Amino acid sequence: MVDSTAPLGRAPCLSIQHTEWTKLALFDFLLQIRRTEPSQLVFIDNAGRLLHPEAKLNFRLLEGIDSFPQTAVTVLQSGCLQNMLLKSLYMDQEFWESQGGFEGLRHLLETIDRRGQILLQYIQDHNLTVIKDLLL
Repeated sequence: MVDSTAPLGRAPCLSIQHTEWTKLALFDFLLQIRRTEPSQLVFIDNAGRLLHPEAKLNFRLLEGIDSFPQTAVTVLQSGCLQNMLLKSLYMDQEFWESQGGFEGLRHLLETIDRRGQILLQYIQDHNLTVIKDLLL
């Protein structure tokens, strides 16, 4: 089965595709989610740790991930991540205003963008594969 990492002779995991798992890992790394159980890659409680120091980023969130989707990597490489996040956050006017608009969100955007650059370096340093996204 395309996009499955199940060993031969065993039924593939049909509920979560490998590329979806890598997207969750990427998201969790950027936000530094879940202090206690990094093997559970599900963002459920707005537990992002944006003040977590860069020198102590939790790379364990990326363990077992051997490839990343091309679209996500391209966004990180393009330098457009901050602008894309800004547009997305602006859509929720209540959140936007509660955070002080652009000035209030600037640090958040810069932090996530910097973590994206660190992730790109990690991908390069570990010679991880960038795979073409599958359209469903």
